Amino acid sequence: MEVIIREYELEDIEQMVELGAMMHKEGAYSHLPYSKAKCRDLGKRFKHFDYGNMWVAESDGKIIGMYIAFITEYFFCYDKIAQDFLLYVHPDYRKKNSTIAIRLIKKAEQWAKDRGAKEFCPASSMAISSGRLEKLYNFMKYKTVGHLFKKRLD
Repeated sequence: MEVIIREYELEDIEQMVELGAMMHKEGAYSHLPYSKAKCRDLGKRFKHFDYGNMWVAESDGKIIGMYIAFITEYFFCYDKIAQDFLLYVHPDYRKKNSTIAIRLIKKAEQWAKDRGAKEFCPASSMAISSGRLEKLYNFMKYKTVGHLFKKRLD
């Protein structure tokens, strides 16, 4: 099984929206609605701006993974920092090809570096394989810093 990692194309958005729906059902935000229209709009907007990008993992014409990252400024200075919206690999492919997530992250890292980001600070709030994800990022020389806190207000 060959897996290609590449920047997304507008034609990929529908498959990405469906993969996102799967991620949403599996993750910590499943109690909230999932707007396919909002996700489609995000995909279209990212093609027109240099502040964000998306990458897909594709096998036999099927999108099986995706990574979405963006660049902003630190709140205390004008230097740039890269962060992510999501990393997701279809459950059927997580163990078959364990390098998919690493390859997606490396594409985003290079993109951020090319745009002058000083750091890449991904987060994990979906609570999907959190322990495995932390090990993956630590393996890639990321340091675990701080904590993410969450409280429902309904």
